[in-house]
Amino acid sequence: MDRDTAIAKIKKCLSLGKSAEPHEAGAALRQAAKLMAAFGIDDQDLDLAQMRHHAKPAPVGALSAWLSQLAHLVADAFGCGHIWSRGMKYLPDCRVRRTRDIIFFGPDGAAELACYTWDVLLRQCTKARRAHIEAQPAACKTATLTARGDRFALGW
Repeated sequence: MDRDTAIAKIKKCLSLGKSAEPHEAGAALRQAAKLMAAFGIDDQDLDLAQMRHHAKPAPVGALSAWLSQLAHLVADAFGCGHIWSRGMKYLPDCRVRRTRDIIFFGPDGAAELACYTWDVLLRQCTKARRAHIEAQPAACKTATLTARGDRFALGW
């Protein structure tokens, strides 16, 4: 039996330890303690075993305040943390493409839900931001349009 299998069995034993039947609960807790001692697993290891992470591509370029705020909002809503990851992808024709991912990490399903929510809200916010920029006067400079779009997205 490997460590991951032992952690899964310990979790099952601990859930059985909450049983209404006292003999069953006691046997399950003893078995959990025995497995924890045999594999050197403590409470922190069990908590960390429940953590998962999911990544999604994010827009490349300067990290704008509205993107960062949206990621923070989604992570807080689902009780997760998030980090940004930058990298490079080497293309067959010897060019390099920069990449950026956002990684949500947290308890079992929370990270996956946060990742899905990020994907949907990013798509909606980007669409609304683009429509707001197109509604601005044509005489505006590109920098002005971008700044107005960023402020709109922050308020969105």
